[in-house]
Amino acid sequence: MFGSVLNLIPIDHITNFGQIGLILLLFIVGFKEIDTEKLVKNKKPGILTGFLGAAITFILAYWLGLSFEFSFLTSLFLGLAIAETSISASIASFINLGKMNTRLGRSILGASVIDDILGLVALAILTSFAVTGAMGIFELGQIIFGIFLFFIVFIAGGYAIPLLMKRVKTFRSEEIRFSLVLTVVILVAYLAEMVGLSVVLGAFLAGVMLSRSPELETREFSNDMAVVSHGIFIPLFFAWIGLQIMIIPEMIGIFSLLLILIAIFGKMFGACIAGLVSRFNKTECLGLGIGMIPRGEVGLVVLAIGKGLGLIPDLIFSAVFLVIAVTVIITPVLLALVLKNKEIPG
Repeated sequence: MFGSVLNLIPIDHITNFGQIGLILLLFIVGFKEIDTEKLVKNKKPGILTGFLGAAITFILAYWLGLSFEFSFLTSLFLGLAIAETSISASIASFINLGKMNTRLGRSILGASVIDDILGLVALAILTSFAVTGAMGIFELGQIIFGIFLFFIVFIAGGYAIPLLMKRVKTFRSEEIRFSLVLTVVILVAYLAEMVGLSVVLGAFLAGVMLSRSPELETREFSNDMAVVSHGIFIPLFFAWIGLQIMIIPEMIGIFSLLLILIAIFGKMFGACIAGLVSRFNKTECLGLGIGMIPRGEVGLVVLAIGKGLGLIPDLIFSAVFLVIAVTVIITPVLLALVLKNKEIPG
């Protein structure tokens, strides 16, 4: 309200704090909320959800762009911008509802990983094609190699971090341990962004790595982390999200309305199919679909690249921004309505 409607708070004042809050939020999810063995065990619904939701939404948005007489490349960028899920709002809702460490919550996280990887590869191909007229196999190979290298670092860190924490324990200093954890989290998030993945994914994987360290399972460490994350940065993250919702006159129109419907029901349809194939019950299928609705930073990255290439007109930019605003607002409300007081299999 203070930022988007009344224009009292410039977003630049809290952007960096909001990004730190996002990193810490996903670190806590990976560190406290996720059983990695069950995450791997439930990989099938995550893969299906990520692929089907992205594919169906991409095709529908691409068709919408062509129907409104946008160019072939512009329609492709539109489809890609709408196809990518940003699950930050969903994760916060799942945590608040106590549903994160269920097969539904783990499926949402698995789907986000697939979304990130598919979106990165598609963006590399599309950008190369827009610039050179070719598919850019060399550039695509570089990105795939970067992803592979990042996951090698992640696997190696899963073995090295517990040994490092055991060594740090001999210093008998909570401050050193806490500082080292923050350093690892931010470094892994940065490395993920360097290879083209989302910082969200990097922060989550850092939490998974650090969760394997028994030395961090202390009340003192939990209290310190709660003060810094939930006490300071995570609330600023939600304020930062709110400040990104801008009211633009060009947003209102049939194109924006159709794009919102595609963004919502395309993801829900793909997720529900994946849920049914994975033998989820009706509540889980609906929760899976709603959890994949939010759009965010990935769509904005796609828009920024497309606009830099002269392929994204103001109408599309405003419409996608409206999609992001609407989906971020409605997702927590819908998840609470569907999942509150419902038993979800673990």
